[in-house]
Amino acid sequence: MSELILKVIPFWLFGLLLVSACVIASELGRVVRRKLPSRPDADFPSDIQGYVVGAVFGLLALLMALTFSIAINRYDERRGWVAQEANAINTTFLRASLLDEPFRTQIQSTLRMYAHSRISPDGIWDERMNARLAQSHQIQDRLWNEAHAALYPIRTTELASYFVVSLNETLDIGTRRELAGRTHIPARIFNSLLLYLLGASFILGFVTGSGSIQARLTFAVLFILFAIAIMMIVDLDSAQAGAIRVPQTAMKDLVTALDKVKLEPGRAE
Repeated sequence: MSELILKVIPFWLFGLLLVSACVIASELGRVVRRKLPSRPDADFPSDIQGYVVGAVFGLLALLMALTFSIAINRYDERRGWVAQEANAINTTFLRASLLDEPFRTQIQSTLRMYAHSRISPDGIWDERMNARLAQSHQIQDRLWNEAHAALYPIRTTELASYFVVSLNETLDIGTRRELAGRTHIPARIFNSLLLYLLGASFILGFVTGSGSIQARLTFAVLFILFAIAIMMIVDLDSAQAGAIRVPQTAMKDLVTALDKVKLEPGRAE
């Protein structure tokens, strides 16, 4: 849902539309209140107004807190997978140095190429992202074929076993990282949160009735604060597309270190 929002409209425009929708819902609540038949006991006592508004927005705050918790957990998970994948690639690269030539240079060169392809670019998941991911998968296939050719003659040795375990871990972590990057807050949860915010805005306008200019300005500030909180949830949930992006420092540092290694067949590195 977050990727779809950022793909359709700019991030700032989403926040502006959200605040505008809340203001319109609040004004609609006031219009409905005025259209109702006037009765002497039609006005809500001030204490009842406080209870109603407090209960509605308290539940809204709870829903937003739960949604924010989901988003921050997904963000931490993605950040952790980057570090784990970088460590796995580095371990596989080091174990590949124990192989004989020409397999050592071939596998290490492919691993270095693979590490370059695992740095996630910024932006929304689109055809360019899919093409980059397809290239990464091609390198995975090439890496496995090279490992098969290198290890098959020594498949019964401990070195082959250790290297296969490390390579499998590298590929498995890469797959999990890809899944984590494309897993977002369920659309039903996010849509329910937006609908509840609009419903709460309507109730606020309905309960407060006509409302003074000071009250409307206060409500507008309240809507802005809620919109900022929801925008932060969308930003956290959108991986590399928003302003809060998953750090790629571990993978970039690994690429820098691997690029410094001289891969020359038949020579000590």
